[in-house]
Amino acid sequence: MPRLVPLLAVTAAVVAAAPAHAATNGRIAFISDRYGTDEVLSMAADGSDPRRLTAGASASSAPAVSPDGKRIAFARANDIWVMNADGTGQVELTGDEGVDSAPAWSPDGTKIAFVSNRNVAGGGTTGPELWVMRADGADVRRLTDSTIGGSFAPAWSPDGAQIAFHSNSAPGGFDIYTIAAGSTPGAGTDARVRVTNNFVEDQNPSWSPDGGRLVFQRGSGTGTEIYARTLTGTETRLTTNSVLDADPVFSPDGTRILYTSHDGDLELFSMPAAGGTPVNLTDAPSRDEQPSWGATPKSEPPQPTPTPTVTPGPTPPPDTGLARRRCPPARTAPTRPARAPSRRSAASRARATCGAPTAWCCSTASRCARSATRG
Repeated sequence: MPRLVPLLAVTAAVVAAAPAHAATNGRIAFISDRYGTDEVLSMAADGSDPRRLTAGASASSAPAVSPDGKRIAFARANDIWVMNADGTGQVELTGDEGVDSAPAWSPDGTKIAFVSNRNVAGGGTTGPELWVMRADGADVRRLTDSTIGGSFAPAWSPDGAQIAFHSNSAPGGFDIYTIAAGSTPGAGTDARVRVTNNFVEDQNPSWSPDGGRLVFQRGSGTGTEIYARTLTGTETRLTTNSVLDADPVFSPDGTRILYTSHDGDLELFSMPAAGGTPVNLTDAPSRDEQPSWGATPKSEPPQPTPTPTVTPGPTPPPDTGLARRRCPPARTAPTRPARAPSRRSAASRARATCGAPTAWCCSTASRCARSATRG
């Protein structure tokens, strides 16, 4: 039988290892039927700027934004898919091994946990269990092996050491469990640790960014409310109303909790992490649910500009200073009888008019000519 221990015993190391949550709240991915079938949409943290990310004949479900905010994993047609945060580059990660759903990213973005009811050689299936694979779909391995019931809704701890989930593998309905992310199940047994033990339905756990709390839903139907549980096992009821409140997740900065609630239809609400007045973020005539709150993607560091290779030209002759000397005043030539135009060059006439040796006059005969003209 699974052990029942305080959450402190299985998550104390998480707080010590997890860094202070400094992530900035980015866009929210969610499921909506506002386009006729269930599709993945995203919106800004305040509910503005909704964008449709998927459009297919098969319904989508359970979007999960990667830790860096750049990718979204989701389920479609019984398989796990990944796409860029803007909806481009959709890639199928799993095949026809079974029914796959509920993807969840590891904190470093290298792995994805998910639920799968896989086919078994010789017939039958495993039942819904937790599996882990690389983010590219490779190296799939089984994590849980429930004796009865199944395991659902995986959520990684901030340090990546534990995965929280809910299961009905023990009498009393669904409860919250944790399991070491690197463990290997045996035949009908695994390393799960029971966190809650109530004859009510505890489901859909989510870790706070600092690893200090688990938030989850408790109850059924319109009696479903949001609860939080500390490391020491202290529980706090965060919602109190007569409608369904479900699918709670923390904001990346840990200050708010996003969840699904009923306001005539299913809508997404946000409230302070300690509970308080909720804010309706969708408020649309559609069913909006299954939220995942991503962090703002960090800007890529600027790439250094390559320095162009400069090929040196020929070395100029040394400067003797002659080019900067002013030509002496031109001498007044004595009056002579008119003569026929000389055939000497203009440069030769300029040197004769300059009144000084060419080397001392200027560097070129043309400058002497200009000097003589000004004189």
